[in-house]
Amino acid sequence: MSTARPAASLAAALLFLGSAASGLRAQEALPDPAPATAATPSPAEAAAALTAGPADDPAAPAELLRTRDEAGDAGVEATAHFLTGQFLLRDGEPEAALEAFLAARELTPDSAEVLRSVVAVAFELGRNELGSEVAAELSDRLPNDWQLARTLARLKLGAGDAAGAQKYLKRAALSPDLPKVGPEAAEVLRGYAVLSAGLQQFEDAAEAYSRLLPLMSGAEGGLDFRTRTALLSDARTAPLVAARILTGVGRPVDAVKAFRLALTLEAGAPGSVLDTPEEPAARVQLATVLIAADQPAEALAEIDRLLTDVPAEASDAIAAAALVIQKALQDLDRKGEIVDRLTALHEQFPENVAVAVSLAAARADAGDLERAEEELEALVEQEPTVWLPLSTVRRLRGDAVGWLDAVAQAKAAGLDNTDPEPVRAARNETFRDAVLEAVPVVDPTPKDQDDGGVARAREITRAQLAASAGRAEEVEAGLRSALERERSRRFDAYLTLISVLNDLEQDERAAAVADEALADAGLDDPDLGARRAEFLTIRAQLHRQAGDTDAAVETLRKAEALTPKNPFFAYQAGIARFVDGDSDAAEEELERALKLAEPLPDGGGELGKQVRSLLSALLVRKGDFERGAGLLEEQLRLTPDDPGTLNDLGYLWADRGMNLPRAERMIRAAVAAEPDNAAYLDSLGWVLLKRGKPQEAREPLERAGKLSVERGQEGDGTIWSHLGDLWAALNEPQQARDAWKAALQRANTAEEKDEELIRSLKKKLGRE
Repeated sequence: MSTARPAASLAAALLFLGSAASGLRAQEALPDPAPATAATPSPAEAAAALTAGPADDPAAPAELLRTRDEAGDAGVEATAHFLTGQFLLRDGEPEAALEAFLAARELTPDSAEVLRSVVAVAFELGRNELGSEVAAELSDRLPNDWQLARTLARLKLGAGDAAGAQKYLKRAALSPDLPKVGPEAAEVLRGYAVLSAGLQQFEDAAEAYSRLLPLMSGAEGGLDFRTRTALLSDARTAPLVAARILTGVGRPVDAVKAFRLALTLEAGAPGSVLDTPEEPAARVQLATVLIAADQPAEALAEIDRLLTDVPAEASDAIAAAALVIQKALQDLDRKGEIVDRLTALHEQFPENVAVAVSLAAARADAGDLERAEEELEALVEQEPTVWLPLSTVRRLRGDAVGWLDAVAQAKAAGLDNTDPEPVRAARNETFRDAVLEAVPVVDPTPKDQDDGGVARAREITRAQLAASAGRAEEVEAGLRSALERERSRRFDAYLTLISVLNDLEQDERAAAVADEALADAGLDDPDLGARRAEFLTIRAQLHRQAGDTDAAVETLRKAEALTPKNPFFAYQAGIARFVDGDSDAAEEELERALKLAEPLPDGGGELGKQVRSLLSALLVRKGDFERGAGLLEEQLRLTPDDPGTLNDLGYLWADRGMNLPRAERMIRAAVAAEPDNAAYLDSLGWVLLKRGKPQEAREPLERAGKLSVERGQEGDGTIWSHLGDLWAALNEPQQARDAWKAALQRANTAEEKDEELIRSLKKKLGRE
């Protein structure tokens, strides 16, 4: 016996909602057939589409007989199937009933009552996959049915599909019919928050937490003590967790509420951080979000509360407090107080280096650069991280040699975030040129002297500035010297040199350096990272830039031989052939990449998805629609909520007038995930146009055109072609012609010309 059957029966019961017990009114659930006339016409009258008037008034004018159209016929047939299914169900034949309901669904896919019946019987028969699929369709029809969405979330979670469960919990949580208070609301919102945070959908998590806060605080009531305590005690929904997520997504007002809740609950109570090691950090974070919420005075007050009894061991919180003080006083237009306030803080915590650095930075901002430099220089022996702020002060003082030494010391110490300082120096051409004139290309420190990597860092930093000045010879000389100073890191220097030369359009020299690196046996040394495949890939890219696709593919094959189960290199070879216009060779390489990707976890993950997408586009272009669509369907099974795949397959179907209701649902899901994606909006407009809904298609198509212009992504003219078709459908011939002309202009100037689109546009414009 399948363990899924009891759960399936429960799901069926929840979804069916008593429809069978109460009796289904099929005529209300499905499109009505054409109304019957008062009297049955004779064959002759029917043929003439006429019927006589009322018998008591022979002179009454004749009226046209209302004949059924195709939709009416479908409605009648669907009603017949639906009623048949009901009779079969009552007679104890659920399998046959399900087939009848499925036939009704095929004819009237928008009928909620038909979908309910399919779902209920499918789950009862243990056909859970079908039940889940149709339940999802039903939920799309009834987005405000939070109980249905919650049931689907449970089913998805039971199947291990956390992303699918999150999608339906979101629908349930956002339903206007979800109770505002009570344990059911708490259950839905808690699940939505926890799943969203776990999936790193932090915007969604923040929305859930913002709705949970009033329930946890008791502001809206409606929660029993046990449910409220469970929310506060759960590490995933505690107020401090909610506060930090709300802060991270830029919702300071809600974050303030969450921090205040964590800091006002009684010490020791569930969710409270009072008298815990987390309290100092929570107070500083509250002060920070108060500033973001335009409440700097309250932020200063919160810092004052913190500093009354904060232990010196809470060094990170004290350091952060210094930054809050500066920002709050700036916002209050009280900059003159910053140095005094930070001086007092430094006197209170003299061992806190970060506070001392903040004080020095404040002195620099106030124009006292000399004293700032003195204070920072006194700290570097104790704390190497001070080299970075010291470099900034020296740059502001115009000390070219001292600046380069400070940056080199910071790099040699392995500090993070050293790159921005050379970038800032490079933007100031006067200072940059002063450094290049004052400091030799090759550092005079002997190469056999162990200086902790400072000389090497000087040469690399100077080379960065030389690159911004276009001095290719100095770049190469400096980096080659750095390469020799630390042979174990020479390949990093090679990469930097290749990148800089390539940026300076010194492609031949970049290629020569790549060849030099490939001749180095150290590329195969595991202790040095075994990086030959990496450099072969770079060399292949340089071959492509030089227009030598054959050499690029041959080089990629060498890289592939080193890691034969990696589909990346075949995929890159496929791209190279595709860009070169060799569709057959591109298809062959992509087929190889697909074969290598399929056995990997999740079908190759993101790389596998890219392979299927490009191969699908190539096959469709060559006329193999069935296989191209099949690849996208395969990807959709692997990643059912991926917006790109939903859009691509939906558009492919829409373009051929296939599976239009499902195509629309898929594209709408893609647009919901990325509402400002011009390609997705174009797809939505196109499928609506294909479904005979030009008025609905207008908004997404016009928005797609506007977004593509704003972003300089006008492509091959497809969007304007669709806009032309839209205006034609709306009986606006001049606007249609204008749009088609714009589309043709873009199509003719596109990097990759779509000849079929060009022919179609010319035909519409009467040029063929």
